[in-house]
Amino acid sequence: MLRTFRSYESAREIYFAEYFSEQQIIRSASERFAQDRTFRFPDLAFQNAVDVLERLFSRRILELETVLWSIGAALFEIAVAAGYARRSGEDYNTGGRADDGESTAGRLDHEADRLESWAYSVLELDPERSDMSMIKRAYKGLMLRYHPDVNPRGLDKAKEINRAYSVLLEAVWP
Repeated sequence: MLRTFRSYESAREIYFAEYFSEQQIIRSASERFAQDRTFRFPDLAFQNAVDVLERLFSRRILELETVLWSIGAALFEIAVAAGYARRSGEDYNTGGRADDGESTAGRLDHEADRLESWAYSVLELDPERSDMSMIKRAYKGLMLRYHPDVNPRGLDKAKEINRAYSVLLEAVWP
């Protein structure tokens, strides 16, 4: 696919559009939500989850890029290894090929660690002393302050908080 489209960005855009539509992501996430819990009315719980996710996407509080960040990171590493993409600051003479000293898995782990530390800083938490309840509490407190319904100038900050929260959720509950 990378060879066909000649750039990582165009390949990623087409790949996501073809295989990960917003509607598919919403339905899949809602199904996972409903199947992991016991509800008196499972169909209603599923539909409520769909409605909430559709609202989050329509208001641009949640974005497809945020939901698919780990897939995007893996695709980027494949593109770098194949020479179709470069990391920022990388020497252009190397052609973007991976160094022999570091494996793709190691780079992905490093990227995940960097992303997690960014997420903790956005939520104003200490990574060493934070558990899931503290993450949720920090998220709720920040969203009460920056949610666009409360603070019209807080949209960008609310998006950043949502991205950070989704990163930490994936890290804690893979």
